[in-house]
Amino acid sequence: MGDAEMKAKFLDAIKDPETAAALEAVLAPMVAAAVKAAMESKEEEIAVLREELKETRAKLDDLEQYSRKNCLNISGIPETVGESTAQLVPCTVGVTINQTDIDTCHRVVRQAAGKPPTIIVKFARFDQRQELHAARRQLREVAAPAGGRFTTQQLEKVFVSDNLTQHRQSVLYAARQLRRKGKLFAAWSDVGRLKLRVTRGGDTKLITSFDDLRDIVGGDPDLPCADSVAHPAAAAADSVAARVAPVPNVPIERPAVSKGKGKRGAR
Repeated sequence: MGDAEMKAKFLDAIKDPETAAALEAVLAPMVAAAVKAAMESKEEEIAVLREELKETRAKLDDLEQYSRKNCLNISGIPETVGESTAQLVPCTVGVTINQTDIDTCHRVVRQAAGKPPTIIVKFARFDQRQELHAARRQLREVAAPAGGRFTTQQLEKVFVSDNLTQHRQSVLYAARQLRRKGKLFAAWSDVGRLKLRVTRGGDTKLITSFDDLRDIVGGDPDLPCADSVAHPAAAAADSVAARVAPVPNVPIERPAVSKGKGKRGAR
């Protein structure tokens, strides 16, 4: 039998459903094992790269937060047509602030429905920023001056907070959601550092990530899930194996061959 004839017979054989199923049952575990072995050699490298990426992101977040050190958010100041925020802030917050104390300030573009846009103020010196931040708890007790631009009721809604990076805003928001659920006693920011207490009078803990919150309170729907694929090698092998349905060990029926007749007699 020549190679071409042998190849043709083999192709005809694997077209048979039972033959194909038997081959798949034999080959699928071998393929899955080969894929798993190939991926496992990369898992350690992937783990190292993930840790380096995590550290890089943390360092970038620290640098961005440091650049915001002299900044504060002031929320609740009513917006007026043709306003100058640099002139608006000093007459609203109840703390003596000169024009030269402010490096720059502006309202954010995005805003919550029905609320005036937050004003971001960057002070010329850190101590000026701290003076306003330290007095933030007394701001709601400030009475509106006679003939002033705002009423006492409007000034009561003014709120001063740290200007945080997007990552730290998300972590602090999640911590405050946990506080509302009773899983934490308090959560706040202090010059960009995120702090919390689990119980009244308990130790103050520093947090920097969702992982820190997860270590403290455990799993919670308000915390983002961990990496979807923690072990890529196992996931890849399982993916291959899942595509192969179990095949019962059924003997393959072969056509009967008449005894006493060779190929010549069969013609």
